[in-house]
Amino acid sequence: ALRLRCPVCRTGRIFGGPVTMNKQCPECRYVFEREPGYFLGAIAIGYFIGVGIVSALAVGVRTIVPDLDWEWCFGVALVVYLVLLPYHRAVMPTASDEPHYLLITQSLLYDRDLDLRNDYEGDRYSAFYPARLPDMHGVEVGRAVYPIRDLALPLLSVLPFALGGRLGVLALMCLVGAALAFQLYLLLRDLRFAPRVAFLAVATTTLTHPILTYTTQVYPDLIAALVLVTA
Repeated sequence: ALRLRCPVCRTGRIFGGPVTMNKQCPECRYVFEREPGYFLGAIAIGYFIGVGIVSALAVGVRTIVPDLDWEWCFGVALVVYLVLLPYHRAVMPTASDEPHYLLITQSLLYDRDLDLRNDYEGDRYSAFYPARLPDMHGVEVGRAVYPIRDLALPLLSVLPFALGGRLGVLALMCLVGAALAFQLYLLLRDLRFAPRVAFLAVATTTLTHPILTYTTQVYPDLIAALVLVTA
């Protein structure tokens, strides 16, 4: 692990550059992707470090600019998410259920239907997934394959995907995350929390894992959280 070599052949390099992760092992062609529990330790350590850094910055900014309108939480969060997005996109390839959500979006955009058979059997998804998908996330009805994933995220992603592919969808996730930060601040304000406490709580919640992480991944969790907080 310390040599940053492939966990299968232990020869190929995991990183192709200083901050760019290879999509596949250059030696054995193993696809590098997230696995359940793989990053649990790193997430736990990173969370506590992140909370400390974000808390210090939040208190410092609140002290230096005490009259700042904290409804700007949307803009602050959005800038942070967009600045960090290129790094996360470079080192974290599409994995797990993400390509299946993008596949549905692709079918809605190009085929204007929900039959995914031609999408799974074709190679259009190579634009956002480097290898053959190992399985189909769908229900077979005759010759058709219909998705088992919820459709809210793919429907919302059609326009961003048309404009920028996977990167466009990730930009959408950044917008959703920023809107969630704004709504969380409004919620705390309505609950009569002091502005300093509200800002610190929103900063440590939205600029660390899991919300920060979800702005770099294609999952419906952020949208569900935004609907819940807004409601």
